Parts: sequence; C-alpha cells; structure tokens
Amino acid sequence: MTAGAGRTSSTRSLWMQAARAAALVGLLLGSGTMLGAEDYVLGPDSQVQPGVPKGELTKRTWTSRIFPGTTRDYWVYVPK
Repeated sequence: MTAGAGRTSSTRSLWMQAARAAALVGLLLGSGTMLGAEDYVLGPDSQVQPGVPKGELTKRTWTSRIFPGTTRDYWVYVPK
C-alpha cells in the first residue's frame, strides 16, 4: 500500500462522515418544519371580512407538452 492510497481512504471516510452529518441535520430540520405545518392556524385577517367584496376562485389544470404525463393544478382568483 502506498502513502497516497491511505490518504484517499481517509479522505473518503471524512467525506462519508460529512455526508451522514449533513443528512442527519437535513432530516432533523425537515421533520420540525413538517410538524409545525399541522399546528398552523389562520389569523383573523385570513377570515371572511364584512364589507370586503368577494371574488371567484377558478381551478385550472395545466398539461405539459414537453414532459408527457406531467400535469399541474392551479387556481386563479378574480375579484368582482
């Protein structure tokens, strides 16, 4: 075994440790974000208000011509 081969193995090991640590941090941060989404409550400004005109919300579907089988739903609000 040459000296360079030993360094390559230890460098690879350091990269693997760094990758594992990054994955763990991502998992921990992501799980906290997902848990908080379930507890979110809309504030009073998000509720229907008297005297505010109501509009119409229309659901549409977009189908890609570039990526077959790819569709996306989107909504358009039109005030009245």
